[in-house]
Amino acid sequence: MSVVVDRYERLATGQLRDLRKLQRMAMNRNTDSASIRDQMSWQRMSVVVDRYERLATGQLRDLRKLQRMAMNRNTDSASIRDQIDRIGQNLQSSLTQLLGERENLDAEGRDQFDTRVESIRKQIQAAIQATTSLPPLESKNPFEEPSEDESNPYELEGRRFEFCLYFCLHSGLAL
Repeated sequence: MSVVVDRYERLATGQLRDLRKLQRMAMNRNTDSASIRDQMSWQRMSVVVDRYERLATGQLRDLRKLQRMAMNRNTDSASIRDQIDRIGQNLQSSLTQLLGERENLDAEGRDQFDTRVESIRKQIQAAIQATTSLPPLESKNPFEEPSEDESNPYELEGRRFEFCLYFCLHSGLAL
């Protein structure tokens, strides 16, 4: 799964490089009409937003799959938790970078940008909140003493159920 994370990091880096190239092209373009330049700026930004949406949707799909694995006692592990954290951090940092580029648009372009990015921003926010509500990772060490919370199996199952319910409600899945 780390190969998947590495692939997304390369794609995100390439996406930001493309965004910077498009900005330089728009700045270097010598046109008489500022509105044409602004319009082209939004058109180019729209391509970047499309690419970002596709990339983020794939990352969210992988993140949800890993979160489901983390909910299951048999498939939960430290490496899965690390991958969940890396994908979550990658999603947050790429969203922050994309939102930082919003300032380069005119007022109309910003409105269009906000409309396009709002749904994916909410999905990322819900996925990150679901990650923080995952139950703690259980140790596989047979010699380790369980803590008070872990000694009660009903408490653990209650947390897993709460996470599952939260996850299903925020991802649009039915129970």
